[in-house]
This record gives sequence, structure tokens and C-alpha cells, in this order.
Amino acid sequence: SGKALITSGGNVGISFDQGITFSPNSLLHIYNNTSGNGTEFTLENAHATAGYSQIVFSQSGGVTATTAGIGNIVFRGKDSGSTTRDFGLITGLASDGAASSYSGNIRLTIPINTSNSEFVSFKGYDGTTVGTGLTVFNSGQANIDHQIKSVASANSFFLDGTTGDIGLGALPATNAALNIS
Repeated sequence: SGKALITSGGNVGISFDQGITFSPNSLLHIYNNTSGNGTEFTLENAHATAGYSQIVFSQSGGVTATTAGIGNIVFRGKDSGSTTRDFGLITGLASDGAASSYSGNIRLTIPINTSNSEFVSFKGYDGTTVGTGLTVFNSGQANIDHQIKSVASANSFFLDGTTGDIGLGALPATNAALNIS
């Protein structure tokens, strides 16, 4: 059992805790403080031939800039000192808003030692050539190691974020830009 409420400002709140009073602080606020249960939001399409379920982030004012925000998915929680922090962010952007050649951008940002770092960005427009996409890893040049594993090797590819050294099939060797095993 739970309750739903609508504030005078139009915010909708859904609570699964009968004795809890809360005030929704966004257009839709789902609150759960029940022990052992997470808060789950489900979209279910039971029709076998219908389209798939969607969450749509829409910017309806017209995108004219070369980089315009469309939507965010934020992973927020409290640290051990009870300070609210964003622990991850997925952002959707329009990277080229031209009507004849529009392109998008999805970016994954994660904090490292309290500073946000863009880990990877998938771009439908490379910034110079229309029709050319680009994938960028570590655009903020943070100290991030990159590792690709395979069945045969834990280090099929390893880039040391501090030195820039690369290992193929092995960890990078000391003072060697490239180590191939």
C-alpha cells in the first residue's frame, strides 16, 4: 500500500510508505523507504507485435546550437558524510542541430576524486566534417587507465593513464611507450 499526492504547484508524488509524509520536489517524485526493496520504475509492453517501450527526452524548442542538451540520467546518492553527490551521469546532446544534417552525442561522465571526468563520448558529428562520427575516451585527460580483456589475456590492451604507455597482451613496460607480448 502507498499513497499519491499532487502539490499545488503540480508536482506528483508517489510514496510506498504509509506513515511517511514527503513533499515531491520535482514533476514526478517516487519515494520508497521500505527495508529490502529498491525503487523500480517499469515500462511494460505486453503486445507481441507492438513497438518497444521507450523513455523519451524531448527538447521541443528547436535545436540550433552545435551542442545543445536534450536530457540527463543522473545517478545520485549520499556519501558516507550524508552529502548528496552525483556518482554518474549519462547525457544526450544534439551535436549538430542543422535540419538537413542533424547529429547526436551521448556522453558518460563519472567523478574521480570529486572531479567530474567525461569517460566516453559517442558523437554523431566530429566537429569538422558532416557525416563523420567520433568516439572519444577520456576527453578531460584525467588519470584513467584503459583496459580491454579477452578470454586469452587480462591485458589484451592496456593504456596507463599516468604515463600514456601501452601494453598489448601485457601491462606496459617501465619507460617503454609500447610493450607487445
